[in-house]
Amino acid sequence: MSGNRHHGTFMHEKNGIFLDIFDFEHPPRINENEPIFLLSERMSNISLYHSVCLYRSDNSSGSTGDRFYIQKFQSNFAIIGDDRWRPEHKVRRINFKLPVDRLFWNPTRFRSIEAANFRQSDFEIFTVSTSKMNISCYFTAKQMSWSEGFTDFSCEFQIELTKGVPFGEHHEFVAAVKWFFVGCLGKSFNAFALRINRLTIEQFIEEIENKGFAPEHVELSGPNDEEIQNAVDDGVGIIWASPVKGDSNEEIENMKQNLAAWVERLDDWKEAYAHMEKCFMLRGELSSERLLSACKWLESIKTANHQKIIDEVAYNDWLQEILEKSKYYKLDVDENRIIGAVRVIQNESHRVRFERLVESIISTDTRFQRVEVDRFVRDLSNSQSLRGKAAHSDIDLKKSDDIDEVARAIFAVEALCIQLTMLELPWSDTARERLIGHKAFQAYLNLS
Repeated sequence: MSGNRHHGTFMHEKNGIFLDIFDFEHPPRINENEPIFLLSERMSNISLYHSVCLYRSDNSSGSTGDRFYIQKFQSNFAIIGDDRWRPEHKVRRINFKLPVDRLFWNPTRFRSIEAANFRQSDFEIFTVSTSKMNISCYFTAKQMSWSEGFTDFSCEFQIELTKGVPFGEHHEFVAAVKWFFVGCLGKSFNAFALRINRLTIEQFIEEIENKGFAPEHVELSGPNDEEIQNAVDDGVGIIWASPVKGDSNEEIENMKQNLAAWVERLDDWKEAYAHMEKCFMLRGELSSERLLSACKWLESIKTANHQKIIDEVAYNDWLQEILEKSKYYKLDVDENRIIGAVRVIQNESHRVRFERLVESIISTDTRFQRVEVDRFVRDLSNSQSLRGKAAHSDIDLKKSDDIDEVARAIFAVEALCIQLTMLELPWSDTARERLIGHKAFQAYLNLS
């Protein structure tokens, strides 16, 4: 800590990560723009990143008159390990958990693990390689102390990056994997039990074999252990409508193909994935915020953009005539305003666009015949006018008519978006059949 030694208290609580620094001689001088390094009483190194000073205090003891100084920080991230995690260090490998164990629940595999007496290959669920990273998933379990069996089966994910990235940038890769399962299950959740490493798995094993030691680091952020355990216990609920399952080799193979495709298009779909998660996070409420998130999700999907209905040559001729007429009639209108107004007319209307998008979904499978196309298009078109009102807080959700109108608009946009988000992925026939029953799509159908 800037070359100084201070006493302090490190706390990971429900509402964040906190550090109280005490000094009995001089006010602590801590640069919050740099990492703060601590050494715990158990000799663990704690590296705090993205810290903010909450307050500084100068106190005195009433009985002795001795002065002491306090500085309180809140940090976004704490990295705990065998050595300091410095800014120049690069993340190469990430281990984490997601509350999706029920997707991979497979009693046959569990019995195989026990019969094989801890053979590593039986713990592996899948491995998939992409241009950005290698992703693997495997079972974890505790061996019973009173027998040779195992208990507390869970699953864990590992990401090995193609190249190391500075701390903080690795969260995007974790999010990409998490977003895949969030989209499939229609429920928002967080990754937890994060561990980061500067070494690839091969380097890590080599370090262990040569030196008998290799540093590992745990990353803390957000909720404490109690909230994490609640996430594990709650799981993901009913998964019958998820297009991905991990209870057979065929399902896992299809999952790998779709996860790889999901990650490969991350650069173009990152914003859409984030808005999708926000919508699922707000599924328990009807609000302007959820409507705006749904509309932003739609706007982030490139395949849902307005298409031009007038070719460029005709458009330029048309525009030129309009500009000449405005000069002829000596209209006091800025030329850029005219160009902007005419450009809108070049694209298809909301109604035409939504008819095209709904048709693209319905044409993929006959089971979509339950959809009332005209009503679906009308609700989608209505979402665009409601979006403007929501942005300016003009929607009164205390009125029953407004609630019904907003609900239909939200559910319609989310139903369209989840299908467009999943549509181009290489689903098997059985997975695509389950996709029709996705929570976000069924929620709209159930309004009718």
